Amino acid sequence: MTILACDFLVIGAGSAGCVVANRLSENPAHRVILLEAGGKDNDLLLRVPGAISRNSYAPQFNWNYWCEPQPALNGRRIFCARGKVLGGSSTINGMIYIRGHARDYDYWRQDGCVGWSYDDVLPFFRKAERNERGADDFHGGDGPLVVSKGRPVPAISEAFLTSAKAAGHATHVDFNGAEQEGFGHYDTTTKNGERWSTASAYLKPIRDRANLTVLTRAEVTRLILNGSRVLGAEVVQDGQRLRIEASKETVLSAGVFNSPKILLLSGIGPAAELQALGIAVRLDRAGVGRNLQDHISYWMKYGCSKPVTAFAYTRPVRGALAVLNYLFFRRGIISNGPFCSGGFFRSHDGLDIPDMQIGLSIGLVPAPGKLPDREGFTVTVRQGRPGSRGTVRLASADPAAAPVIDPNYFSDPDDMAVLMRGIRRIREVMRHEPIAGLITSEIPPGIDYDDDASLEASIRDVASTTHHFIGTCRMGGDEASVVDPQLRVRGLSGLRVIDASIMPTHINGNTNAAAIMIGEKGAALITETWL
Repeated sequence: MTILACDFLVIGAGSAGCVVANRLSENPAHRVILLEAGGKDNDLLLRVPGAISRNSYAPQFNWNYWCEPQPALNGRRIFCARGKVLGGSSTINGMIYIRGHARDYDYWRQDGCVGWSYDDVLPFFRKAERNERGADDFHGGDGPLVVSKGRPVPAISEAFLTSAKAAGHATHVDFNGAEQEGFGHYDTTTKNGERWSTASAYLKPIRDRANLTVLTRAEVTRLILNGSRVLGAEVVQDGQRLRIEASKETVLSAGVFNSPKILLLSGIGPAAELQALGIAVRLDRAGVGRNLQDHISYWMKYGCSKPVTAFAYTRPVRGALAVLNYLFFRRGIISNGPFCSGGFFRSHDGLDIPDMQIGLSIGLVPAPGKLPDREGFTVTVRQGRPGSRGTVRLASADPAAAPVIDPNYFSDPDDMAVLMRGIRRIREVMRHEPIAGLITSEIPPGIDYDDDASLEASIRDVASTTHHFIGTCRMGGDEASVVDPQLRVRGLSGLRVIDASIMPTHINGNTNAAAIMIGEKGAALITETWL
C-alpha cells in the first residue's frame, strides 16, 4: 500500500470541495490533497450550457444513483443525479444561481447554528461571487465564481413574465438581492456563454500550486481512526490501494449521499445498523444518514400555438444556425440552460415569505435527458421548505455498493397540500395574457385534474425530484446533530463535513450557491483554527 502525507485531506472535488482545496492551499505552508472519485472535466460538451440534457444524465459523469421505490409516488424509483467528475454536480447541473431566502439562514441560527444567520453567511456569498453587474451590498464583484444575468432567447420567457405581472406578481426581480419574491430571469453560473463550475472557478486557476495535489478516479473506502481521532483515509485509485494521512484535518466534501456513506463505512453512525452489516462501531452517531430532504417537483406541460419555444431550434436550419452562433460568438439559445426563468411566490396570502419556487423550461420536455418533441413549454412547481424527511443507509459493507436512498416523499402530509396550492396559483398566471393566448392546452393529466383527489393522484403519478438533496450530516447546536456549527463531527477530532449534507433545513431555492458558500465558510473556519 502506498502512503501519502499531507496537512489537509479533502475528500470530494465538488461544489464545496474545490472551494475548500483552493482556500486551504492559498497558504503555501499547507500541503493539501484533493480527491475526486470521478475523472477530469475535459469533455468539451460539459462546458456547453445547452447540452445539459445530455450532461445531467451522462453515466460517465454521474454516480447513477436511484432512490428506493416511493410508496407516495405509486412505487416509482427516481433517478438521483450527482456529479462524479471534477466540479461534482456543479459540472452537470442547471447552472441556476440562487441563494435561498434570507430567512432560511436565520432559521438555522434560531435552531442553534451559531454563526450561520443570513448576516453571517452573506459575506461568504459575496466573497465567492463575481457578478457581471458588479459589486454592491448583496453581490461580490471579484470572486472566483462568475455569475451572469439570464438571457433567455425564446419569446415564451417574456410572455410568462408579462402574464405574471398581469396576475399581480412582481417581475424582473433580483432573487439574490433585497427581496426574493416575484418572477424574473435566473442568474447563472456561466462565463462568456460557457458553464462555470467550481472546477473552472476554483481549481483550474491554481493547478500549478506546488502544495496542492489533485487525484482523480480516487474512491475512499473508509476513514482511518486512532481512537477518536481521524488520521486520514484509505483510497482505491485505478485498482491501487493508497493510505493518505492528514496531520491536521480531513474534510468530507463527498456530497449528501456519499459523505454519510463514508462515515457509515468507517463505523460512524447508528450502531445497530452498522452491527447488522458486520461493521465495527467506532462512534454511535444516530443522525448520520438521517434528515434527507429534497424539493419534489410537479411538471406542468403546455402545448403552444406559435413558434415561441425551443422546439423551433430542433429543426435543421435553425438548429444549425444556433450551433454556428454558439461556436463563433458563444451566444444564442445554446449559451443558456433550459430553465432560464422562474421565481418565488407564496402558496397562500397568509405567509410572510415565499414558500414555493417555479422554473420555466423553454421547451416541452418529453422525458429527462430528451429534446423537445413539439411546440410547447414546461413549468416545474416545487415546495421550498418540505417537512418530509428521508434517509441514506448502507446496502452492505462493500464500499463499491450504492447507498440506499429513501427520500420518503410526502411522509409529511402538509407537503402535498402546499404543493397543490402552489400548482393552482401557477394555473392562475397561465390564465392571463399574453401566455393564455399562446397555450393550446395543458397537456394531460392537465387542467381537468383540479379537484383535490384527481390533482393528488396526478402528483403521485408524475412528480419527481429537483435534485436538491440536503441534510444527511445535519449541523446543529444540539448533541444529536452530526456536526457542530464549526462543521466538526461530534465525538471525533480531525474531521469536518463541508458540503450540502450539513444543511439542517431546506432553503427555498437551488442548492449549488449554498454549497459553494458552505465551502467558503468551512474553509475560513479551518483557517482560523490553524493560523
